[in-house]
Amino acid sequence: MNDEEKALLNAPFSDEDDNIDENTYDTSSMRKTGEGNKRLKMTIAIFVALACIITALACIIAVTIYGPQPQPLAVVSPPPLSQPSMEVTSTHAYQDPNNSSQVSALAITVQSSGSGSIDFTQGKIWISLSTHTPSYANVYTTSGFINSSTFNTVYDANFTSYQSVAPNCSIIELNGNGNQLLEQEEQFVVFLNLNSTRLNCPLTAYAPFTVELIPAMGAKLTITGGIPATITPVMDLAGS
Repeated sequence: MNDEEKALLNAPFSDEDDNIDENTYDTSSMRKTGEGNKRLKMTIAIFVALACIITALACIIAVTIYGPQPQPLAVVSPPPLSQPSMEVTSTHAYQDPNNSSQVSALAITVQSSGSGSIDFTQGKIWISLSTHTPSYANVYTTSGFINSSTFNTVYDANFTSYQSVAPNCSIIELNGNGNQLLEQEEQFVVFLNLNSTRLNCPLTAYAPFTVELIPAMGAKLTITGGIPATITPVMDLAGS
């Protein structure tokens, strides 16, 4: 080892060298500490954002599965198990006394077929008529109820003679207690005078017709039929 190398090894360290080392070390530590704080804050922010996203997704899934909170529903009473109703027992057509080629009256016999009664008071039941030409929403526009006693006494229970004086629509009691309620084991006849001033729609051979009985309370009854090819004084329209 020469003298120059020995002198270098034996030379003491100066204060300046110590300061440089210490300052350099301290700056590095501060930089590392600052970066650590930034990473911690970013991590916290990410966790908060994830928590918000998870909460929102949970709400969406809950609404999708269970739906929105239901609103209170109105209480609706169930319909009655049965209601007053009618059925047809016969339908007859009557030849026009003044024109043998056409029908001037229809007589439809009905009876009760359900619980309760059907009110045949004028205004409490609508009777509609549709033919190949005119249609009427309600032909029962005037009071025309005739009890069985009057019909048998005055008209001798004869529909042919009755049609000459009958209004456009009348209700004739075949058997009952005299009131206008069609009750169990009672029969009423709906008599339509097709030659009346208001209707004026006599039917000819093959002509179709539809009659509907529409009570204020109870089931509607629809009767459809047609006039036979050969018209006779009294025709039983079986199957109408």
